[in-house]
Amino acid sequence: MLSSIINKEIFNCYACIGTFSFKDKEFTSEFYLVQYNDGKIDLIIGGFFTFLFMERFSVKDDYCSISAKLLDESASVRIDEAVIANISVNSENSKPTYAILNVYNPITIESNNYEEFNHDTILVYLTNFLNNPTSQGDFQKFNIENNNYLIEFIGIHDYDEYKTLLYERKEDVLITSMAKINLKNKDVDIVGEMDKLTYLISYINRTHISPVCFNFYDKDHLIKSILYPALTTKFSNKEKLIETNNIKYFIEKCYPIFLENYQDFSLNIVISIYLESLLSNYVDSSYILLVTSLESFLLSHEDQCRKNGEIINPSSIKRIKKDIVKFLDRKDYDIIEEDLEELSKMLAYENTTLGEKFSLLKNKDKFRSNLNLKAEDYDFPTIRNKIIHTGKVPKKINSSKGERKINMAVEYNRTLFLLDKIILSLLEYDGVFNDYLNQTQVRLG
Repeated sequence: MLSSIINKEIFNCYACIGTFSFKDKEFTSEFYLVQYNDGKIDLIIGGFFTFLFMERFSVKDDYCSISAKLLDESASVRIDEAVIANISVNSENSKPTYAILNVYNPITIESNNYEEFNHDTILVYLTNFLNNPTSQGDFQKFNIENNNYLIEFIGIHDYDEYKTLLYERKEDVLITSMAKINLKNKDVDIVGEMDKLTYLISYINRTHISPVCFNFYDKDHLIKSILYPALTTKFSNKEKLIETNNIKYFIEKCYPIFLENYQDFSLNIVISIYLESLLSNYVDSSYILLVTSLESFLLSHEDQCRKNGEIINPSSIKRIKKDIVKFLDRKDYDIIEEDLEELSKMLAYENTTLGEKFSLLKNKDKFRSNLNLKAEDYDFPTIRNKIIHTGKVPKKINSSKGERKINMAVEYNRTLFLLDKIILSLLEYDGVFNDYLNQTQVRLG
């Protein structure tokens, strides 16, 4: 049945039987649990039970949970939520009747008596991670180590083939590599850990890399799998931020700092938007996405400043205050300073502008010494506002050095370089990285 339904390459496939539970009804059916080579997960049900799904999913956005086991009864399967994607009913004997359900939450497949085992090795399968100096060559293995684990990154068996498919744009997302993990601390949340680590690896590779399958082993015995439908986007063959020979040093130095700042700076969001900007075919769209990523970082930085007790007064308050004073002077009214301050804050736009957020960051020691700013670096708020408010890409703008012409490709690369310097400053990276603007390798400072 599967061969007549699926036209994608399968990575994992399990024959299961389980109970499908709805709000007011449940039934039991056999089904296939399928994970494709792009990490996506489907449940496929055939025959009579397809008609039950047609009945149950007549209500929009209906969903079910599934308690199941493998048909050979060697493991249990837990699926928290599944949503109907497609139903096909065919009267012809040559074509099957089937229902396909999408799964967006992790699925756990656990061997019977799992608690009796001692998992010491984990294999994590990763999408779109090509760790080689050029489009040619084998995956360059490397290790990273800390107090909790040792990780060896290696290419999968079909690495060369998949690398070619990605570079030639014949595929958008493929499982290309593995992280082999030896745990030193069994209490580590390795799924959460790898989810964060791959965001950092994605950033320095300038393409979204996702962990999509976790296999837990007791010696050579597979005892548990977690199918992880993480965010995947199409492969970007842009030049890496950090070259292959520096990746080990970068991760070991910067990952602990990345973890310290992950939540406060919403680095997963910043990086996701950053990577999305690299994929757009339109430079103005790419630019807006990139500035959005930068603005997200600047907003988080401002929030941290406020939490640290810094007083931040948007310039709008000062402007409103001046206008109130002029009005009162004309009316010959007197007002005390405290009331004037309160009234100004009530009437003013209370948020800082994008330019003010940037000024707040660039004056901090950690960033000021590394950014090496030029006059043009201050123009991204003006360009952004022109595009957002007019829907047009400006041909020229008035900058601090007078009127200048705008080349959006150059402005994108300039802003990319600026954001890279900001993020790398936060991570305290002291090695070389690729400057997309000037097409050279540089260091901070």
